[in-house]
Amino acid sequence: MLAGLLALTFVFYLLYGPLEVALPVHIATDLHGSAALLGIYWAVFLASALATLGLALITTAILARARARAALRR
Repeated sequence: MLAGLLALTFVFYLLYGPLEVALPVHIATDLHGSAALLGIYWAVFLASALATLGLALITTAILARARARAALRR
């Protein structure tokens, strides 16, 4: 279990870590944007993360109900 958590943490920071550094640089140099544009990017990132969490919770609830109904039929 600990190895799985360690692997998940490693992959998360491998994918997310460069974004933390590269996004402000990209906004400032390539897009010539301001801090407000960076804030918009982070807000959209947050909104998509919350939407994904909501969909995951709804899907989990639907699957749990389906499993419970299947167990009752047996």
